[in-house]
Amino acid sequence: MSRINFPIRQVINKNKKQITTLIFCVCLLIAVDQATKFMAQNVLENKPDIILIPDILSLHFLRNEILHGYQYLFYFLISIIIFPAALLYFYAKSYYKLVIAGTTLIWSSTLSNNIIDVFTLGYIRDFIYLHGVSVGNMGDQYRNVGVAIVVAGLIIKDRKKLDAGMMVKLVLAILAALTLIALLWKYLTRYFSI
Repeated sequence: MSRINFPIRQVINKNKKQITTLIFCVCLLIAVDQATKFMAQNVLENKPDIILIPDILSLHFLRNEILHGYQYLFYFLISIIIFPAALLYFYAKSYYKLVIAGTTLIWSSTLSNNIIDVFTLGYIRDFIYLHGVSVGNMGDQYRNVGVAIVVAGLIIKDRKKLDAGMMVKLVLAILAALTLIALLWKYLTRYFSI
């Protein structure tokens, strides 16, 4: 049985610039998510929806109340311990940059939604309404894209294969997959009352 062992201080010192950039990106993503939630709450709460694409996409403010406190304790532990440890491990093992980028997006989502909103407001602010599918926010989109990027990073392990053309194909494939999933879910909810 092998032990996972890596010196944290050495990893931080060796990757100081990348880790500083990562922390800046997390803070920037959280700021964008919090700013959009603040604007959405001021503009949309107790007001009519703003329809962007009829019967598909609109802006509708919703307070997503906390039902189970233990879930948010779990999110707190994930945000404070597991994501930072995973990112340090990825740097120590020289993981592919897509895995680190995707993990950063997921971490930003968890911090913004499940830590900042829950612990400061007691609810999560959602405002992007995909009819028949869900109501979410920017942080939720970070999570969705982050998971897709992590999966892509684990599949495309060879750094030489990732050029500009491959990145465009990857982004288009992710968007197509998310669109198909949303349309399938909308179809299922409409015709089978899910």
